Amino acid sequence: AGQLMLTGALPQARNQLEWVIGWADCQYQFHTKLAACYRLAQLYFFQGDWELCRKSAQLALQVAATQGMTEDPLLDSTYRLLAEIALQQGALDEASHWLAHDPHRQTNQDPYHQLPWQALRCIQQVWQGALQDLPEQLARLEQQRYSQQFCRLWQFRTGYTLALGYQQCGRPEALQRLLQRTPWHATPAHLYDLLDNLLHAWLALLTGQPLAVDALHQQQQLAHDWHVVWVVDQCELLRCLCQPVDLPAWQSLLAGLATRNAQLPLLLAGPRAVAPLQEISRWPQTSPAVLAFARRALTHLTRPLPDASLPDDSEGLSQRQWQILRLIAQGLSNDQMAQQLFVAPSTIKTHINHLYARLGVRTRAEAQAVARQRLTGGR
Repeated sequence: AGQLMLTGALPQARNQLEWVIGWADCQYQFHTKLAACYRLAQLYFFQGDWELCRKSAQLALQVAATQGMTEDPLLDSTYRLLAEIALQQGALDEASHWLAHDPHRQTNQDPYHQLPWQALRCIQQVWQGALQDLPEQLARLEQQRYSQQFCRLWQFRTGYTLALGYQQCGRPEALQRLLQRTPWHATPAHLYDLLDNLLHAWLALLTGQPLAVDALHQQQQLAHDWHVVWVVDQCELLRCLCQPVDLPAWQSLLAGLATRNAQLPLLLAGPRAVAPLQEISRWPQTSPAVLAFARRALTHLTRPLPDASLPDDSEGLSQRQWQILRLIAQGLSNDQMAQQLFVAPSTIKTHINHLYARLGVRTRAEAQAVARQRLTGGR
């Protein structure tokens, strides 16, 4: 079944895993049932059916609990998968719950097994807006990723985390470095090749070198043929971000993401997704479900700097100027900032003029560079 998954035959793998679970029940082979439940949950994750993924993972936990297998290493993977779904959806309380359930206690694990947990915690920091020490966390994560030979799935998930973190911290040189070390497979032979290509496509976009739409379409079609819906949706998002805003296309894309509340890809897109999401939010034909989903995403993408996270005033900036500095770092226009802060655009323009003088910059691009450095502790 695992081999069928890797070669894109997800429906056949699903049938086989369901048969194995039934057989294991009859034969009292509980470890086999636990393994099959986890593998089925993993399959549902890639198929985009996260409710069935949760149910299969919960069944694995139930089997382990009733049979006294609470120290089984497979539980590590099950807890991580449940935490990953929660982080994909921005459900931080749920993610924290599962991240606290490592049966082998992460502090006692060797560095190899700590890697996926560290990656998930970095994603949690991004959701929380806790960016001050994130660059140091990412540097350690990247160093560890390349210092040992990890399985390709862990390499992908860690790379995805690094892409998200470096995008949030405004580290183009780190994104470029990661792009150079992420392979591109012209003819993907199995799921891991497809995941490499997905990460490569994201990094290409984030470094200002987006892949051709035709190349993205080819990857999307292959993912569709293999029933890897989670990759299909992200390829479609990448295509939408590479072209002029097409509201019907965005409506269709967001409708699919909304069914799973899949927020993380939009967070990875960052400021590039703000304008399309605002346009879809104003479009009269937007469905209520898509409208609610788009507004939730915008809340994360354009949230002002929390008062508790404001730096001290040693650099002479007011609290409002720090808020505007953060919104500049997120790529918002003057009008978008005015809407976010509930003030007139002329007020924003005045604040920005004063801010530019204080920072010693002349252009928005220079202000963005300074903003990302100062707001992520890179002063």
